[in-house]
Formats: sequence, C-alpha cells, structure tokens
Amino acid sequence: LFLMYRYQINRRKLPWRGDPIVSDEGTSRTIQSSAYGTWVSELMLQQTRVETVIPYWIRWMDRFPNVNSLSEASSDEVNTMWAGLGYYRRAQSLLQASKQIVIEFNGIIPDNTTDLLKLPGIGPYTAGAIASIAYNKHEAIVDGNVNRVLSRVFCIGHTLGTKEMDKSIWQISKDLVLTSNSPSDFNQGLMELGATVCKNAQPDCSNCPISKYCMINQLVEYRNSFVSDNLNNELIDKLPSDVAIYPVKSVKSPPKAMLLCVTVYLLIQSNEKMTLMVKRKNSGLLANQWEFPTVLIDDSDLVDKWTKNVNESKDKNSYTLFKDFHTKFDDIYNITNRFNLIDEPIYLSTNPIKHIFSHQVHYMYISIQYINNKTIDNKINTTESESNDHKWIDINTINANHLTSGCKKILKQINNQLNLQVNNKKDKKRKLGN
Repeated sequence: LFLMYRYQINRRKLPWRGDPIVSDEGTSRTIQSSAYGTWVSELMLQQTRVETVIPYWIRWMDRFPNVNSLSEASSDEVNTMWAGLGYYRRAQSLLQASKQIVIEFNGIIPDNTTDLLKLPGIGPYTAGAIASIAYNKHEAIVDGNVNRVLSRVFCIGHTLGTKEMDKSIWQISKDLVLTSNSPSDFNQGLMELGATVCKNAQPDCSNCPISKYCMINQLVEYRNSFVSDNLNNELIDKLPSDVAIYPVKSVKSPPKAMLLCVTVYLLIQSNEKMTLMVKRKNSGLLANQWEFPTVLIDDSDLVDKWTKNVNESKDKNSYTLFKDFHTKFDDIYNITNRFNLIDEPIYLSTNPIKHIFSHQVHYMYISIQYINNKTIDNKINTTESESNDHKWIDINTINANHLTSGCKKILKQINNQLNLQVNNKKDKKRKLGN
C-alpha cells in the first residue's frame, strides 16, 4: 500500500502513461495510453534513459500510431525513426511482431503472456509489462530496477545475472503482484521506486516508503549503531556497510576495442557532392543501418603505420595505406574501375572518433577522397542511388537525425573538414588579391 500510494502521488509524468505532451510553443496534447504505446515504450527503454526515449516515443507514435500502421512500414522507415536509439534489433522486432499481430491476432495485442511470448523480441519482462501495465493482469515483471529493489528488501545475496538470482527475484515478484488489487500500479510503482529512490548508487533511503521493511537497510542501520558506539566485533564487521552493495554485481569484461577506417568518397556531379553510403548486413551490430564505407582494421601494425604517416597529408605511405584498406570496396562498388581518385585524400585523421557500445568501443579513422567519373556516360543515376545495399546521395541533403549516433559523429567531422577547406580557399584568394 505504501508503495502504490507513493506511486500514485509522486509518479513521473510520462507520455506513454497518457500524461500531457507540451510543445515548445506551449500547446498541450495527449496520446492515449494503450497496450501498443506500452509495448513501444518498454522496448525503447531497454538500455536507454527515459529522458532520451521520450522524444523518440512521441515521434514514433505520431508516425506509427497503431499496430496496423507499423505493420505496413518498411524496414528502412522503421530504422529511420529509430536512428540514434541504438540496439536496432529492437526496432526490427517491433516491425516483425506487428505483422504477426495483424495476421494472427487481428491487429490486437494479446493480453496474456502465453501469446505475447510468441512474438519476436518479447521476453518474460516485456510480456509481463504489457499484460500487467496495459491490461492490469497479475503478471510479474523483473527489470534492473525491480532486481535492485527486491534484492535489497529481501537481502538476496546471489550475483546479478545468475540462474539463482533470476529464479529468486522472479518468484518474489510473482508472489507480490498476486497480493495487489492493481497489478498495473504495483509493477509501475516498483520500477518507479528503483528508478527514482532506490538508485544504483546513493539510494535515498530516507525518502523510501518501504525502508523500514528493507532488510539491507535495517542491517546497515544496525551495523552503524555499533560503529557509532565504537564497539568492535567480527560479526558486526561482516554486516553490510552500505545499501548500495546490493545487488551483488558480476565482474564484467572490458569492452573490446575495434579500430575502423571510414572513407567518404565525394563525387562532384551537377553541382552536387555525391557520397557513397552502404548498408550493413541484416544481422549483428547495427543491422541494416546505412553508413559510410567502413573497413575493420584488425592489424595493429597497420594502425601504427597509419597514425605515424598521416601527419603529413601528402605522405605517400599514408596514401598507399589508405588504398590498401579499401580494396574490398572495389570488388563490390567498382570505385577505382569506374572513378578516378583525384590526387590524394584531402583529409586523413590522426585522432580517431571514439564511439562506445555496451560490449565494444569503436575507434574510427576518417579519410575524405574526391573522385570523378572516368567516362561521361558513367554518371550516377536514380536507379543506382536506390540500390538495396548501397546508394549515392548528395552529402548536403543527409539528415543527421536519420543516422546512427556513430555516423552522426562522422558526418560532423566531415562537414567541419569541408568547411575548413572552403575557408582555406577563400583565404588564398584574398592573399592573391592583395
């Protein structure tokens, strides 16, 4: 009761809960809470902060307001709306599941976990969240927030991510939700408590409505009472000194460093700067996302040569190295067969762009290379620009909002270098004029 009362009084105002959306101009509107909106929000919130998700969720719901409209979208449309959120498999799961819901459930999202678990991208947590939050069913949910709250309240010492921990937390969550008259408010209240009060670091126990029922909090206070009295005891020393010690975390391996070479080909055609974009494979990291031609550098010696030699932009070794990295693109896109490389790259980065994923860190070295057609008849045509695996597009028309976060960083550096080149040319003209 204390938990639900606090949730009803102090809960965060979020658009997927049907709360008002206020525009920059001050106008207000609402998007009615629904099973579909709950589903979309839960997938977006996986590994992503609430503040980041809110504008994405609003744009998504405006573009795809229901299951039927989403089911009719293309893979590229979905990726475009998702761009910047990361973990793009979630977006494709939404698309695939929407098609299945239309076919098997007449466009109505199931209200039970049995059917929900049949859908792509929906596991026990998401199924429980949709069933309990949207349909008020007595279904348990366990996310990071719930893990943290329950492990502290019930003093569960198993390590996060282990079978023992999962089994214990899920069972407790199931038992608790069965006692509630409002599973929707109870589950949301539990998650809300973990997100706003029972935080990972520096939990605010003084403002927690269930702190007096929290075993870890009681043990910490018990230990502190002895410490304040300057009493030393081996048993006392074994008691937890901080609530934040729970849940017990496993030791994670550091993310793997990946060195990448990214080339931006620029083709001047009809007053446009056409650049080549390629589509990643349909599985794995950043599946089906568009990017500038990229090569994984798996030889540390090559990296050393690159950083050593590109300090001089006209260094022949750098130029040779640059071409070596991109031999594979000739086989796919016929770069050197169809186009002339104009001089050497106008830019070779010495300091890579750093982009962090949960399990990888990408260090991206950038090169910019002007090219031109070998023959007059070799112009880029509309059909080719709409190919399934690659496209030529005017770099000035690229919408950064439709790119992955890593690609946005690359585009920003490209634009900075092209602007610098323009300014340098203007300076030279001024000097010649004087």
